[in-house]
Amino acid sequence: VILVQTPPRVSVLDGLVEGLGSVAVGEARESSTSSRSSVPSLSTGPLPPTSLPSYAWDPDATVPLPCRLTYYCANVLRVSVSHTFSDKLARYYRVIPAAAYLEHFASDRVHQRGSDGAFVHAPPEWPTIVNRAGSTSTIAHYWDLAPPKTPWHLQDAASPWGRVMDEHAFLDFFHVPRTQSQA
Repeated sequence: VILVQTPPRVSVLDGLVEGLGSVAVGEARESSTSSRSSVPSLSTGPLPPTSLPSYAWDPDATVPLPCRLTYYCANVLRVSVSHTFSDKLARYYRVIPAAAYLEHFASDRVHQRGSDGAFVHAPPEWPTIVNRAGSTSTIAHYWDLAPPKTPWHLQDAASPWGRVMDEHAFLDFFHVPRTQSQA
């Protein structure tokens, strides 16, 4: 899980400054078709362009926390070489507004158990995560990174599970230049 911290933005509707955040869940998945099509400019998307940097928080990576998203994409995701991957290994990311993720995510740790029902490794000491609605496991919604049938900008923006994007759309969404090798 990568937490992307976006800078505060001015809401066009009410003029208030809002701090927006997103959680991006991503990895390579097999795909039978390529969805590397062009996406509309971000000016038609949900976030207005900004010159302020976004930051990545990934405790599984060996980069400083936080680090600029451009640096993270260049050095951890290595987007400069991802175009060499076959379409079967195209990367997809689920981008979820942080508030929706915190409200809807739930895990009863069933994914940490073996076929006999016993934990594969000792579970964490803290309690399982139950969301506000009382659900104990919504993790499967976040794991589904199948190539979307609908382009990200046409997917339901109100979905509590976020939107699935290919790597090009992910970079465009967060204003990360595709040609940047280091930042």
